[in-house]
Amino acid sequence: MLALAVAFEIQCRFTAKVPVMAKGFNHAIQLAISTAAGTGKLFGLSEEQIAHAISIATVDNVSLACVHVEPVSQWKGFSPGMTGMRAIYSASLAKRGFTGPSGLFEGPNGLQRMFDQKVDVDWSDDSLEIIKQTVLKKYCSLIHGQPVLEAVLKLKRDNGLTAGDVESVLCDIFQSGFDIAGGVYEETWYDAIGSGSLFAKSALKKTYDPRGTEEDALRAAIAALYDAADDDSATGGPDLTRRIYPVVAVITSSGYRRVPDDEAGSIVEAVVADRMVNPGGAIR
Repeated sequence: MLALAVAFEIQCRFTAKVPVMAKGFNHAIQLAISTAAGTGKLFGLSEEQIAHAISIATVDNVSLACVHVEPVSQWKGFSPGMTGMRAIYSASLAKRGFTGPSGLFEGPNGLQRMFDQKVDVDWSDDSLEIIKQTVLKKYCSLIHGQPVLEAVLKLKRDNGLTAGDVESVLCDIFQSGFDIAGGVYEETWYDAIGSGSLFAKSALKKTYDPRGTEEDALRAAIAALYDAADDDSATGGPDLTRRIYPVVAVITSSGYRRVPDDEAGSIVEAVVADRMVNPGGAIR
């Protein structure tokens, strides 16, 4: 637990000081730093060995923000896991006496030059309180959108709102949130975003029917998620044994409806049963 707290502390402190996305880089950079430090703590490395582990892990893991660009590739889902794997391996090398480049931060051609700013973190503060302020995402959205979704859903519940009651929506966003989310693109007919979206969208291309019923749309969406999970290791599929199903909702002019698990489950079971006969899925 101490190693995990150390990793969270470093990750969050670095992120708070350096807007990496605004500078064209991805958060996997500080993930390499934090994972190497946490793993070093877990391995019982000395301060010098941990410094080498961080340097080894980070110097070859300069990740670019274009990994978030639509259409999202498979690599977006793989990237954090690959970074973590490299960081653990780097700590293992440091444990065996392997050394990394010195001056990772302030040295010639180090991170401060790359970011064009000082990495001004007070490392003399050895508190480990940040982990108590972190949360796991509840909704399939960037972390910056979680409180917005919570607030909007509460407004809907408290006031009995429907989609027909909404005349327009104006949303202000802070700069780093926009930098991470990227541009605004309007999609029509069908779309998919996130890890595995390339496979999900390809599946929807074959099954989407603009004249279909609500049941047709639900089946097409769940089948697309199944395909994405089948081809993308970063996308979780349904678990029939534990009755863990996708969170599915229907949004029409009448409003928003969360599909109950038993209803979603019956569609999932039908899709899985069909795939047992035809693994590639039916084409309309």
